[in-house]
Amino acid sequence: MGVTPTTAANGFHDLQRKGFIFQTEQACLGVDGAAKSPAYELTELKMPGSIGDGRKLYREWREGRDFHVQMTGSNNPLGHNGKTKPRHRNHDGPVIKTMTKQAGLS
Repeated sequence: MGVTPTTAANGFHDLQRKGFIFQTEQACLGVDGAAKSPAYELTELKMPGSIGDGRKLYREWREGRDFHVQMTGSNNPLGHNGKTKPRHRNHDGPVIKTMTKQAGLS
């Protein structure tokens, strides 16, 4: 779409603030590593199993009275690989060659 991820996230947050979308499920990372993205309800549309038309929350929005925005947490909040301890550095130095005595040789 030609926008940065931050711009897209800001657009989603603005739609939540104004009541056009509502987050129904949080994002999560499963035990076996399969990620699940958040689920959103378009408040204009009738949801399956609901009675009546969509919630149309945007009709209740007023200037300065935004709806709550559910933020998605960072997948890597602590930095590199989520590790709190410093990573080992590659300390390249001289290689010391050693030899062992072969069996039967003096």
